[in-house]
Amino acid sequence: MSAPDNQDSLTPDVNTTPDVNTTKKRFLSSPFENADFKKSCLIMDINIDSESTNGMEQSGNVVEDPPVASLSLDDSALGKIAQLLKSSFQDEISAIVMKAVQSSIDAIVTGVTVGLDHKIKILESANLDLKSENIKLKHENVALRSEVSKLDDAVDATELYSRRNSLRITGVPEIENESTDDYVLDLCIKLNVSMNVCDIDRSHRVGQKKTGRTRAILVKFATYRARQRLYKSRAKLKTSGYRGIYINEDLTQRRGLALYTTRILVRNKKLSACWSSDGTILVKDNNDEIHRVTSSDAIVKFEN
Repeated sequence: MSAPDNQDSLTPDVNTTPDVNTTKKRFLSSPFENADFKKSCLIMDINIDSESTNGMEQSGNVVEDPPVASLSLDDSALGKIAQLLKSSFQDEISAIVMKAVQSSIDAIVTGVTVGLDHKIKILESANLDLKSENIKLKHENVALRSEVSKLDDAVDATELYSRRNSLRITGVPEIENESTDDYVLDLCIKLNVSMNVCDIDRSHRVGQKKTGRTRAILVKFATYRARQRLYKSRAKLKTSGYRGIYINEDLTQRRGLALYTTRILVRNKKLSACWSSDGTILVKDNNDEIHRVTSSDAIVKFEN
């Protein structure tokens, strides 16, 4: 055995070129290359091999399949590959997902905003219509109140005119089977008032008969002049022995309430006197000034 031969066999051949499969294995397992580039190179090699095989088959030469090289990767290499793929596609997937989510959010927000704006415009339009209708109704209400007030005044005046020949005598005790005409004539005689039965159209008690309650006598005279003769002599009642008996005009409900209210004010010393003349309520304040009152609302200023 010679020394040179042993030396040559132990020295590695630096010019030895690794086979193709070994090169591919090293290339794929390298973590320092770009994944997309590796993928394109691997597909290119497969296409080249496929074209070469097809060419040989067309020329009539049977090409035997090269021996399949087994690729064995440990868990560390697989983890590196997975991490590399994840890092390569993560940003793109995240961008796609974020773009889709943001697009959906923008579409939803836009739809909701447009819908709300439309509803707000409808509500604003309806609100303006309601305000306009409300103002119109207020004006109509004021006009109707004024018209009703005028009608009430007209009805009150008409009713008062129909009562102008009538008087009410209160405080007269009721007697069974009494004649109110005879009582009125007897009263006129004691008050020295010229009156006969022809001057009385009719007379009667008003209201339902109740125990403990004396009903007034309503007297309707044939003429206004006959009515005035008795009404003007009412001041003589106290001096003629008729205490507790009063002669009043036959007022409407509104004017009767106003006269009743003024009498309470006289009793409370807020007015000096009150009376009625042809349906008009007259009051004298504590300064001896006379005021005309047509309803209870006009008495409020005297209550303070």
